[in-house]
Amino acid sequence: MGSEKSGRRTTGRIFKAPGGAWWIDCTHNGKRIRHTLGTANKAEARAKAAPLLSALHLENERDRRAAVGAAVQTTEADLAVAVEAVRPRLALADAWAAYEADASRPRSGERTLTDYGCIWRAFARWIAENRPGAVSIEDVTPEVAESYMASVEAAGLTGRRFNAIRQALSLAMRVLTRRHAPAEVDPFKRIPRRAVETVGHRPLTVEELRAVFEAAQGEMKTLLALGMFAGFRLADACLLRWAEVDMVTGKITRVPSKVRSRTARAVVVPMHPVLRDLIGQTPPSKRKGYVLPQTAERYRQDWAGVSKDVRLLFESVGIQTREEREGGKRAAAVASFHSLRHSLITALARQGTPLHEVRALVGHGSEAVQSLYLHAAE
Repeated sequence: MGSEKSGRRTTGRIFKAPGGAWWIDCTHNGKRIRHTLGTANKAEARAKAAPLLSALHLENERDRRAAVGAAVQTTEADLAVAVEAVRPRLALADAWAAYEADASRPRSGERTLTDYGCIWRAFARWIAENRPGAVSIEDVTPEVAESYMASVEAAGLTGRRFNAIRQALSLAMRVLTRRHAPAEVDPFKRIPRRAVETVGHRPLTVEELRAVFEAAQGEMKTLLALGMFAGFRLADACLLRWAEVDMVTGKITRVPSKVRSRTARAVVVPMHPVLRDLIGQTPPSKRKGYVLPQTAERYRQDWAGVSKDVRLLFESVGIQTREEREGGKRAAAVASFHSLRHSLITALARQGTPLHEVRALVGHGSEAVQSLYLHAAE
């Protein structure tokens, strides 16, 4: 037979021994195989040797293919690593702009979107200060999310605000990772919601209102007037636009931000003379964009900062804004910008204004919600 070969790993031959019988002599994977074929006939010896050599060839081919397959897998893995290494990451600093530009995000109202933006920027600042190694949205792990929400809870925010922050960050991460990461990820998903305790705000007394308005300066005075004489919430007062103000008829027409995503029903508010005089101080040539441009910009960047400014103003004239609670719980807010809205509704109720008119004025859709704002007259 001479010599038989199969690829790189198997070699073999048959030979005739001095006694007349034919033998097979081959090497497979470094192991030598040598034994008699039991015949002195060369044709029979070839026939007997063929199956063994064929089996060795097949085994070698199997090993070769396995090696090729492993090499292909290794190459694919290396390629995946290389692609991952050069894949662009969405930086945390650019994430909010990417969220606003994403066509697949929910169509939130102006107030909600502004609030979400403030929440995200506060989160990004916390990461920059506490997790400097985290630079992209993919670095926001469940551990990072848990640490941040622990800091939120430690800050003493209400359960309602805690849940709002968790919801906003959870939504933002789902939208951003769906487009800018290999898979949709929500590191805030497993963080449990907090219990919500309802704490009522009280209306301000006439003396308190007088003191607050006398202490207020610039846009702050007009901001307070929008709360007191139009019953606006903080978001609506800060983000009021000149397009919604009719100085000729003396009316403001605005869809409340709180319900902007659920209904398009606008509230028409007749301007009190005090409010009309304050708004009218802006020259007609400058009545473009926001009525309170500096306040609007501040609110868009940090809504909590505007709320804090109002609280500090209240405290500067001796108004207690927080009240201690039993059981060592965090002090509850009892007076804030929202108290101006309570003050207006209470004043209207004391004057005998029909409930349905009060509800239409302040934008409530049900008597059940309206009743939360009615305070008994002394």
